[in-house]
Amino acid sequence: MKTLSDFIHDYPTKYKEGFTNKELKELFSLFPENSINIDGYNNAVMGDTCMMIEEEIISYHCDVIKGINSGIVWSEQREEVVTIVEKNFRNRKIDDILNI
Repeated sequence: MKTLSDFIHDYPTKYKEGFTNKELKELFSLFPENSINIDGYNNAVMGDTCMMIEEEIISYHCDVIKGINSGIVWSEQREEVVTIVEKNFRNRKIDDILNI
């Protein structure tokens, strides 16, 4: 089974450097309802470095991992959440994900 870190690093993104805001929104949609506290995520990534490519803000993989780890509500069930996210991801077409 993949870890959360493996899943984030393997997630298909437009830029190898990290996630656009649209890709983050799509990533969050893969998680079970109420399994991520967005305020916890935002608090964890507040002040992190990012970059811009073609006028899009890019969040680095390591920062996304840190934010999700801080925002997961079911901390005792992290492996279960990752399994659900992987299943939801496989059920979507890659083209749909990349064209959000």
